[in-house]
Amino acid sequence: MKGSNFHKVNVRKETTQAEQLFACLKAGTVSTNVHLRKLHNFCLSMNWLPWPLIPRRLWPEVKFQPKRAITLAEHQLIVEREKNPERPQLLPTVLALGRFTEQRRSPQGRGQ
Repeated sequence: MKGSNFHKVNVRKETTQAEQLFACLKAGTVSTNVHLRKLHNFCLSMNWLPWPLIPRRLWPEVKFQPKRAITLAEHQLIVEREKNPERPQLLPTVLALGRFTEQRRSPQGRGQ
């Protein structure tokens, strides 16, 4: 795998310890947490593991960064740098959709 935080995990299922998974989670990012959790759950569902290495309640919470739409200045910079003539025609729609989504998420935009 690309992010190579998984080198801390022993590939033999008989000897893999929860401490190795916690070290991998601590060194990694949100993506590491999500993919390692999916891999662990898949191995459990396939009966490749006799029991969970980390009980469900002990997995660290996944904390995503806040999401936002691009600003008008960012949009204009993208349009100026774009070489494909079709994309600048699509970008105003994408910008408007981003603004609409952000308005729906904000407390001020809920009543509108």
